[in-house]
Amino acid sequence: MPQFGLTPGRVIPAIIYLVFLTSLPLSQAVGSEDFLSVQRRVVQISEDYGSAVVRVNASFGNHDDEDDEEAALRVGSGFFVSGDGHILTNASVAYGADRVWYEHEGISYAAEILGNDPETNLSLLRALRLPEDFATVTLSSFNREPPVGTMVVGITQPLDLKPGPVLGVLSGNDGQFGQRIFPTYYHRVSIPAYPGEGGSPVFSLDGRLVGMIVASLPEIRSSYLLPVEALMRVRDQLAADGNVSYSWIGLDLEEFSTRHEGTKVRVTEVIPGGPGHRIALEKGDVIKEIDGYQIRALGDVRRAIFFNSVGSFVEIVIQRGDETLEMTLRTAERPAIEIPEREILPEGTGALEEERLLEESVSEEEEADTPGGADVEDSEAEAEEEPSLQ
Repeated sequence: MPQFGLTPGRVIPAIIYLVFLTSLPLSQAVGSEDFLSVQRRVVQISEDYGSAVVRVNASFGNHDDEDDEEAALRVGSGFFVSGDGHILTNASVAYGADRVWYEHEGISYAAEILGNDPETNLSLLRALRLPEDFATVTLSSFNREPPVGTMVVGITQPLDLKPGPVLGVLSGNDGQFGQRIFPTYYHRVSIPAYPGEGGSPVFSLDGRLVGMIVASLPEIRSSYLLPVEALMRVRDQLAADGNVSYSWIGLDLEEFSTRHEGTKVRVTEVIPGGPGHRIALEKGDVIKEIDGYQIRALGDVRRAIFFNSVGSFVEIVIQRGDETLEMTLRTAERPAIEIPEREILPEGTGALEEERLLEESVSEEEEADTPGGADVEDSEAEAEEEPSLQ
């Protein structure tokens, strides 16, 4: 159940920061001008992109019982990425939905789903009707990835509140969390994602999109972002095909450590008939580079392959005994991961699920803008784990 009031995850860091500032001598307050400069940037980002953020609603109907008028809604956030009305949101909200719509400044508008990618928790919507005035968020790559410690600003809208800024820092870049394997590195940021805030955009202080919230880590008051480069890759394929295909090199890999050289990655199995088998990779080969990207961890392999399209050629450098070999591998499409049509992604994505009775007495105009729903199928299955094969 949602809890109202100020939460420790939001209040404590702010209090500590203010105490720190007020405890410094005036000459050391990093200069009040520096503080005001940061404040101005946060205000500007909020003003520039607040009207790009929307609340996304998705209804799930139960077709087995036509007399049941109760419908399950999933509620999250999203943001406009084009003037034509394309909206990015979480697949944990929209995946498998019968109807979707969005709310902008308190007004509801109809939308449609163009594609879903449950693996990265990303869905692409298209607004069927547009607000009179709204901002859009530009997706562009960084020349250099934002380093750990970068200050970031999220524009979120918890519960039924309006979009507003939340300040945090980029805390790390992770390839997995516990047993959960990511398809590429995710940015970990000190911005909690409470119910309904999944799908919010997060910016650097210069106003550039860093990524979108795709998973919540309430235990450590943080969340994970799908980086903007990954957002662009997934968005483009969803727009073109409605789904996302992933490259595969047909290897089972493991990390190991040496005293002098640190962590490395080696082949433990070559899948018969796979891309690695076709170029005669062998068990025990150490993967040193993929397309010039140095490989030190399993996450490095996934990141290097993530941005290669199916059927592309990849330059791979391996160490076999005392030899260093360079090979060219052609990727194949990764075997599909079965996800039931109605499966709901695991909790911790910042999605809010509600049970509501959808009113039947809706005017035709309201029905066009605020889709109702059929009966609800109440399912919360755990998503399948990603296979260990690369």
